[in-house]
Amino acid sequence: MVPALDRPQNDVHPSVAATRATWTSAQHGPDPGRALPRRQVRTFLSLYSDRVPIPEGQAGWSPDPFDADCPSRQVLALIADKWSVLVLSAVADGTHRNGQLLRRVGGISQKALTRTLRALERDGLVQRYDHRSVPLHVDYRLSSTGESIRPIFDAMCEWAIIHMHDVEAARRRHDTKPAPRASSSPGRAAANS
Repeated sequence: MVPALDRPQNDVHPSVAATRATWTSAQHGPDPGRALPRRQVRTFLSLYSDRVPIPEGQAGWSPDPFDADCPSRQVLALIADKWSVLVLSAVADGTHRNGQLLRRVGGISQKALTRTLRALERDGLVQRYDHRSVPLHVDYRLSSTGESIRPIFDAMCEWAIIHMHDVEAARRRHDTKPAPRASSSPGRAAANS
């Protein structure tokens, strides 16, 4: 298995190669196809910690997405939803009508698309424009908050393209392993004798 760092440029999906051709670390930071060391991930997260407003009367409070009561947890739940990254990525390249998004995001039902768009609109990641016309004409586009997270979900989609074969191979290896045998504990074996 060739690690992503050692793969030749022509061994990647064409859309990834196009992205990398225009990728400059000065503009966008490190190439998302390359794994970041844990310390760099922590550094990335700490870049934003000073931008978080502290609620009034809660001096010393610090957001922690691992805390079940932290509001950031709900935001992560929305973004980690099955369809959110795909819908956000589809909306990111311009203004789209519902039908266009339904065709673009393969496998999503109308109900799931509507629910996802409403949740993304509620949380301020997507803007809905109702043209107040007959027939109904509604467009969706990223809000400024949605634009701010775009590099992250673009990197997630790119990572999925780069590593899809590695993940598929790992699944095949896992699924072809023999099932572990049930073993009885020594105490039970002695008691049954």
